[in-house]
Amino acid sequence: VGGFPNMRRPKVLWAGMGDGVETLKALHADLEAALLELGCYRREDRAFVPHLTLGRLSPEDDDEAWGKTLAQHSSWVGGSSNIDEVLVMASEPRREGPVYSVMGRATEAHQGFLERLKQRAAAAGLAGRILFLPEVTVDQMPDWYRVLDIYVAPQRWEGFGLTPLEAMACAVPVVATRVGAFEELVRPGVTGALVGPDDIPALAAATADLIDHADLRAAQSIAARALVMEKFRIEDEANALITVYRQMLDLP
Repeated sequence: VGGFPNMRRPKVLWAGMGDGVETLKALHADLEAALLELGCYRREDRAFVPHLTLGRLSPEDDDEAWGKTLAQHSSWVGGSSNIDEVLVMASEPRREGPVYSVMGRATEAHQGFLERLKQRAAAAGLAGRILFLPEVTVDQMPDWYRVLDIYVAPQRWEGFGLTPLEAMACAVPVVATRVGAFEELVRPGVTGALVGPDDIPALAAATADLIDHADLRAAQSIAARALVMEKFRIEDEANALITVYRQMLDLP
């Protein structure tokens, strides 16, 4: 048994694997190759080490005491177990309390994907915290933005991307990836945060920081609305377009 990131002050307790290690490594290699081909996975620099996660320590736990206990039982050998099913899941940090809403619609071709998402949420006991809401008309969208505490835009790619701007116009701080025009819209540390595309740990950490600090959310909420009113008013955009058309009409 061991601890991560180290044995002295572990945060995660794990047990190493004995028989079947090569089979698990081969399974990992096959999964990694398939996920890389789909473009939904980033290869890790560290080598894959088969193990069984026994538990994660909470901030209230005495990690030094756990480290001493692990050191005393580092050579422990457990039993064996048969594995008849493998379920691939993402491991993402969560904070207790908030309810996450997934809003919109799935096209006919993606109805199966939507149903699988709902089933995963229910199986994880999160059906009451992850809500799949129907699509609404454009005139109703500001009402839904205004009930949010944080807006997260986790896109891998984006042509431009208006949703962060829409959220900020409704005084909602934004956590977004560095794609499309998001770097021009979001001011890190002022109106929200920016992270690299596909960097799930950074996305989760930035979101958790806003969840945990109500004063920071409040300040960024005010700043988000102010930035939109200063730099991104629809009237200013319309006037700029009119100016361009007038300049073109005046050309010889």
